[in-house]
Amino acid sequence: MENKLQKKSDYESLTTEEKSKINGFTEAEHKDLKAKYGNRLRMVTVETEDGRYDYLVVRPSRAHMMLVATKGKEGDFEAANNVLIQNCVVAGDKKAIDDDYAVYSTLLSAIQKNDGGRTGFYQKSIEKLESSFTEIEGINAILRYHYRVDPDTLDEDSWLRLYAEYRMVRKTELKETETAVYNALATVVNKLFEKKDGFNDYTMDS
Repeated sequence: MENKLQKKSDYESLTTEEKSKINGFTEAEHKDLKAKYGNRLRMVTVETEDGRYDYLVVRPSRAHMMLVATKGKEGDFEAANNVLIQNCVVAGDKKAIDDDYAVYSTLLSAIQKNDGGRTGFYQKSIEKLESSFTEIEGINAILRYHYRVDPDTLDEDSWLRLYAEYRMVRKTELKETETAVYNALATVVNKLFEKKDGFNDYTMDS
């Protein structure tokens, strides 16, 4: 069954029957959290093959987004996502978030877009941050992500060599991908015309 994601900004509008189906928080919990967070609070329902999970999430605060931006600048995007999950999911089955990636990913998407239907504040923040990166900061992010090293601890020669190695690896990967795509297309073409006289097999060695 395809994962379903629903957002309901108005819990109070649910019928008694609909409320009875909620799996993850009680009406009393919603009342307390609504008093605390006001209109920042949203209900999110995630449906997977394993069942239904209901959550209450809040729109991130400025402090949360500053922390997300810091983690993103460091190249630690998993930590950036976890900042949102840990601080914005205020009710629901936390174990399901850890155990089921479908729940984690759809819930994270809901948090990122929890701004009344406009372009997500999360996306805006990331785009603004990306545009502010210098070339050196961008390279540092690459080295952190791919080699799990702190670029600030490298001397100039080591820094340059590591980035050169990365560029060489990427060029090799792109070449291999190009070859694989070419050969896949050639296989299709050969199959289509294999009965025609004079047709030669076209492949490209890697």
